[in-house]
Amino acid sequence: MKRKTKKMLQKKVKIEYVFFIKCENYIKIARSVHPRWMLKDMEYNNPFELTNIKQICGNHHIEREIKRKFSGYRHKGAWYRYEGKLKEFIEEKKDAT
Repeated sequence: MKRKTKKMLQKKVKIEYVFFIKCENYIKIARSVHPRWMLKDMEYNNPFELTNIKQICGNHHIEREIKRKFSGYRHKGAWYRYEGKLKEFIEEKKDAT
């Protein structure tokens, strides 16, 4: 049992983030261990300016709950209209850090 515990402690803990990337009047809600890398990849494949306006620590459960809560603002895929309660939520979260 001690060997198993030691191995578990040696594993690196990967912190996941739920982040909000703004493009024009839309927000992408996504999750990654490396949000900056994901943003760079998205910028490469997108002709529009992208901005990571907020990121919070969170796993897939948090991401799913946020997406469910704001499903009425869903545009397409992981993209949501940046308006109403979703915009208020993001602005509130921006002020919290």
